Amino acid sequence: MTKTISIGIIGTGFGKVIAQNFKAVDPTVKIYFSGRNKEKLEAVANEVSADGIYSNWQELVMDPKIDLVIIASVSSVHKEMFEFAAKYNKNILVEKPAALLATDVDEMDKSFTAKNKIAVVIKKNTFKNRVFFSCI
Repeated sequence: MTKTISIGIIGTGFGKVIAQNFKAVDPTVKIYFSGRNKEKLEAVANEVSADGIYSNWQELVMDPKIDLVIIASVSSVHKEMFEFAAKYNKNILVEKPAALLATDVDEMDKSFTAKNKIAVVIKKNTFKNRVFFSCI
């Protein structure tokens, strides 16, 4: 039996595009959103037929049903969100840029110690033993 993947997306701008693409590839994928603006959050969730919304991103990350956390928020908070998701042993996808400073990327790399998990940054680059995906 195949497990349905549950994806938690932080951010409703580019996050909406990511959700649409995941749904196009696999219509059975479960999509959950968190966002700062409740009206926009509800509108985007409705537009992509999301399976649920969270009032804050920490609740989304902490939910055990979420298999993959996608960070599609403003870049200035990517590091904080990445490190929080890593602490909860989540698979993580981060939109570019991964962080505003190279030192932040190094710290993010060090924070990701999960076994049997993957961290992907949408950016053509390399750092240590991480997988990178280029959407360009």
